[in-house]
Amino acid sequence: MRKKRAVVLAVILAMASPAFSDAGGLKNIEEELISKIRAKVTPLYKKYIGVESTREIVSKQYDSRNDTYRGGYTVLLRRKEYFYKRAASKVLKYLKNDKEQPPWTYNYPTRKPAYQPFDPDTDKNYTITLLGKKIIKNIPCWEFDITPKKKTSRHIIGNVYFTIKELDLFFMRGTVADYPYGLKNLYLEIYFKKLEDAYIMSNGTYTFVVDIPIFYPHKKFIQAFISYDDMMIPVKKKK
Repeated sequence: MRKKRAVVLAVILAMASPAFSDAGGLKNIEEELISKIRAKVTPLYKKYIGVESTREIVSKQYDSRNDTYRGGYTVLLRRKEYFYKRAASKVLKYLKNDKEQPPWTYNYPTRKPAYQPFDPDTDKNYTITLLGKKIIKNIPCWEFDITPKKKTSRHIIGNVYFTIKELDLFFMRGTVADYPYGLKNLYLEIYFKKLEDAYIMSNGTYTFVVDIPIFYPHKKFIQAFISYDDMMIPVKKKK
């Protein structure tokens, strides 16, 4: 039994070993990998309620029918991204079509955050399946499929990637399980970085199409962001 465990552990830690060729091989290590990731990630939700960072967003708008460019904006925010409630932001600078605008005129609405894979409520929200190994930006990663148990706009459907060497959260891509009114398509790619003992968004891209007849027809947006000057928001200690 000890030899068998040693073999499994060696496979998990291997940096350049080939991907498994059969589902049975993956299933043998899936439970152990998910257990280790949960042991690293879930305690963070007891220590922190979110992350504060400076975020630069560059948004470009197109006609979704023919990809004709329709203008764009750049905004610099000091943003508080919470795990379980809407984000709060202070606009530092706002440029629309390269012309500086009053900060208060940026009024992009925030939504309730998506339910996160690997948080304490994972089992209520998702089924997680190990798919194998994949190279993301030259980093060997474990690839997991995230399948929501409910079809809502707060549930993610897609793939999440953890580094093979340290089991650190590195990358996520996908969409939401259900589109709210007016949203016709959404695809996101987000890279993560480590801050203290937590994992936070580093940079990424959102591509989405909105079509609301008369009021907001045939709009396609590509939004790229980068976050820096990050700090964790700790849970307030009870007096």
